[in-house]
Amino acid sequence: MSPQDLEKSILKFEDRCAQKAARWPRILLSASLTIAILLYYHFFYADWSHAYPTWTRFNILQDRFWLDLVVVSLSVLSLWVSNSLRNLFFMLTILSAWFFSCYKLNSLDLSSLVLPLYFAAMFLIFKFFPNRKYLKFSASIILFILTAHLIGILSLQKSDYRIFQFFWTLHPEYLLLHFCFWSFGSQTWVAVAPHNIATPVPLPLESSVASLPNEQKYTFSKGFYNLLFSVSTFAFTMKLLSIQMIFENPFLQSIYSYFIFLLCVVAGFNMTNALLRLHLVKVPDATFFVFLAKSPLELWSRGSVYIYRFFMQAIYLPVYRKTRSLALTLSFCFVAIFINLFFFHDIALRVLFRSILPTMPISSMDYVDFLVSSFIWLILWFLFSAIFYFIRKFLFRGKVWFDWTCILATHLLSSQVTFMAGFLNSHLKHF
Repeated sequence: MSPQDLEKSILKFEDRCAQKAARWPRILLSASLTIAILLYYHFFYADWSHAYPTWTRFNILQDRFWLDLVVVSLSVLSLWVSNSLRNLFFMLTILSAWFFSCYKLNSLDLSSLVLPLYFAAMFLIFKFFPNRKYLKFSASIILFILTAHLIGILSLQKSDYRIFQFFWTLHPEYLLLHFCFWSFGSQTWVAVAPHNIATPVPLPLESSVASLPNEQKYTFSKGFYNLLFSVSTFAFTMKLLSIQMIFENPFLQSIYSYFIFLLCVVAGFNMTNALLRLHLVKVPDATFFVFLAKSPLELWSRGSVYIYRFFMQAIYLPVYRKTRSLALTLSFCFVAIFINLFFFHDIALRVLFRSILPTMPISSMDYVDFLVSSFIWLILWFLFSAIFYFIRKFLFRGKVWFDWTCILATHLLSSQVTFMAGFLNSHLKHF
C-alpha cells in the first residue's frame, strides 16, 4: 500500500464516522460529548501537574489544560446556539476559559481583566471597521503591545507574576499574527474564534462558521473525533514518558525525543481542531499525517498546517505575484521563516517581556549563539528539503518503495538536525 492510499483510507474512515455521528439527534451528540469531557477530566487531571521534560513541549499542553477543558465543555451548547448569537457565544467562551484559568491560578485581579479587554477591543474594531484593513492591522499591533505592558505593570505593582507568565505561555505572538493576517479580511468572528484563548495560531483564509443544521452537526462530529484522537494520543504519550526511557546512544535518544515531540504536536493540533470544530468552525486539519512526510519541507507543511498556510497565503504568494522570481521569493521566505521561528518567536518576545518586567524570572539566553545555531539549523533544513525534492522529482518519481524510504529517511534526518546544528555551531566557535 502506498502512503497516499493509506491517507485516503484513514480519511474515508474519519469521514464515515463523522457522517454517522451527524445523523444522531442534537441531544445525543451533546450528551456523548459531556461524557467524554468528564472522562477526559477524570483520567488526566491527576497527572497534569506532573513535571515532564521541556523538550517534549508537553509543558505547553499542561499550561493550557483548564483553558482547553472550559472551551470544550462549553461546546456542549454550541449546537443549541442560534447563528445570530454565535459571536457573543464565542466571546463568552473565551472569557469563561480565561477567568476560570486565572481563578485556578489564584490570580483573579485587575491584571486578569487586560487580555479580555484586548479581545473585546479587537472584536469591536473588526465588527465596525470590516474594510479598514490598515486600521485593523495597526490596532492589532498597538493594542497587543499595550496589553503586554499593562499586564506587566499591574503584575509589578502587586509583585505577582503569575498572570504575566501565564500570558507568555500562551504564545501570544501567534495571536498577534492571527489578528494581523485577518486584518486584510472582512470577517468578524475570527476576532473571537474559540481557539484564540488556548492555541492562537492564524487560521487559513478558507475558514468559516457552519450555518446550516446538517453542516453544523457534521462539523461538530468531526470535532468530537478530533477530541477523542487528541486525548488518546495524550494518554499514549504520557504512558511513554512515565516509562522514562533513556538511551546512552545519542542517536537513539534523539530519535526517541523526536518521536515524543511529534506525538505532542499531533495531539496538540488535534485539540486545536477540536476547539474550533466543536464550536462549529469549519477549518482544514491543523496537522495532516505528519508521520507520512516524505521530506523535511513536507514535515513542516503537514505538521503545522496553519503556520505553513500562513506563510503561503501571507508571504509566498504575494511576494511571487510582485516579483515573478522564484529565487527571490524563496530567499524572502527563508528570511521570514527565520524571523518568525527564531527571532520573533523566541528573542523578540523575550526582550519585550524583559523590558516590561526586568525583575521577572526569565531564563537567560545567549542571543548570538542561539541565532547562529538557529541559522545553521534552518540552512540544514532547506538543504535536506532541496535534496529530497530533486531526488523524488527526477529519479524515483511514483515509486511506492521509494516513498516509504523517503518517509523513513525524513524522520531519521529530522531527528538529527538539532544535534547536527549544535555540533557545527560548536566547531565554528573554534575558528
